[in-house]
Amino acid sequence: MAFTQLTIRQIIQKVSEGEIRIPAFQRDFVWEPDRIKFIMDSIYKGYPIGTVLFWRSREKLSFDRDLGPFTLPEPKKEYPIDYVLDGQQRITSIFSTFQTELQKNKDNKWVPIYFDLDAPEHAQDSQFIATDDDDVPDTFIPLNILFDVVEYGKYSRKITNDIHIKKLDELQTKFKEASIPVETVETEEHSKIAIIFERINRNGIPLNTYQLLSAWTWSSEFDLRAKFEELSSKLEDVEYGDLGDEEDLLIKCCAAAMKEDSSSHAIVELKGDEVRNNFITFQNG
Repeated sequence: MAFTQLTIRQIIQKVSEGEIRIPAFQRDFVWEPDRIKFIMDSIYKGYPIGTVLFWRSREKLSFDRDLGPFTLPEPKKEYPIDYVLDGQQRITSIFSTFQTELQKNKDNKWVPIYFDLDAPEHAQDSQFIATDDDDVPDTFIPLNILFDVVEYGKYSRKITNDIHIKKLDELQTKFKEASIPVETVETEEHSKIAIIFERINRNGIPLNTYQLLSAWTWSSEFDLRAKFEELSSKLEDVEYGDLGDEEDLLIKCCAAAMKEDSSSHAIVELKGDEVRNNFITFQNG
């Protein structure tokens, strides 16, 4: 294990250049705007937000996921790549709040985060606001200007209140100086990575059976989510498309085809290589 610190600017750069990615077995980005604004408040006030865990690999994976509302670019440099095992919600929130280069996907629900220059500073209350309103007060500073030299200059020149100017400069300084603790594990053993991911999530938001099986069965050439989506498309062609939305039912069918048992116990006992090697049998069934 290697321990280091990443500044917000480094996170933005590494994600933008494809050096930090989301493995296929990760769950979707689920944080609500209120939670994002509070993590920004924590960073601003110097409160700890926890360590992020990366898996560093020299292998190009066949499957990975979008980072929140963004489709990630291909890496600009040679591998290794850092895949996020723990801290996806935090990394996505930080990148999505501050970045200005990548275009958001059309169907995204991202809400911009602002800092209210007039809000009183309080140890518990947040000075940050999440809103997608186009018409906001002049005292609301969009956080995505803080690492954009041109936009920051435009905003700072518009402010005439000396107190507000000082607050804006302090805001930028605090986020520029903030750093996120990172722990990195280096291995090419996919089964070990899946186990680490599963054990991490025992202490956080529990994974459902489908998410667990996605992690256990995952390899650089096999993504259970993608396989189920492909199967759903085939079921649609024979007028059984509704089955494709029933993840738990598909998993039970999978266990039944491979173990002749669809119980919860049989599902948990499924091994990654067993599912990968016999998926075509389940699909045909």
